[in-house]
Amino acid sequence: MNRKKLADEAGGVDKLLQKETASGKRRMAFLDLMLDMHAKGDLPLQGIQEEVDTFTFEAHDTTSASMNWFLHLMGTNPDIQEKVQREVDEVYGEADRPITYEDLGRLKFLEACIKETLRMYPSVPIQARLLTEDTKIGKSWCSVD
Repeated sequence: MNRKKLADEAGGVDKLLQKETASGKRRMAFLDLMLDMHAKGDLPLQGIQEEVDTFTFEAHDTTSASMNWFLHLMGTNPDIQEKVQREVDEVYGEADRPITYEDLGRLKFLEACIKETLRMYPSVPIQARLLTEDTKIGKSWCSVD
């Protein structure tokens, strides 16, 4: 499936965001865009299924790896773990309610710990690229061969 085609179908990402902001409509999710294209006959169901599978499985692996590293770092740094626990207790306390988006916005130290985990142990440490044609970078040439 061609992601550029999806953006073009929506009139370009910038246009889509401008239209939604002006009209007050909610932004369409990527899946909504694909389903809309399917309804117009521009995208087969198999293409949608492949994209959903990719998002689901790729996100699962990277999320679980990141969570493992975060928990490892908390376990090996008990002083930091205690500070995170104090912050959660201060924000959430003994409340018998679901955590809200506002609660999450107040967990600044926890957010910093998560970001530091992702910095130290990125889920995708390298993005390899393959040259398809000779390319000049600065004063040097990179050859396909």
